[in-house]
Amino acid sequence: MTASLKEAMLPRMVPTNTSVAASIRAELARAGISRRQLARDLDVRATFLDRRLHPAATNPPPFTIEMLGRIARRLDIPVSRLLGEDDHAAAAG
Repeated sequence: MTASLKEAMLPRMVPTNTSVAASIRAELARAGISRRQLARDLDVRATFLDRRLHPAATNPPPFTIEMLGRIARRLDIPVSRLLGEDDHAAAAG
């Protein structure tokens, strides 16, 4: 069995709500955008984002795929970066 076939058979890591929130916080910091500004740009309440992005939240509510897409578009990054897939590819590369 080839290495690429073995890799394809391995279960993919599913990011947790907490890890997605951490990725979003990191990307916001990189872009110099506050949570409040992101909320305004996405036309959502700041509390909607705060409940999901607060670093002390132990089990934050999940983001929908649609909302992750909107966030990624606003940050001009691929959704995969919010899901940590870019990190996995770099580690495997």
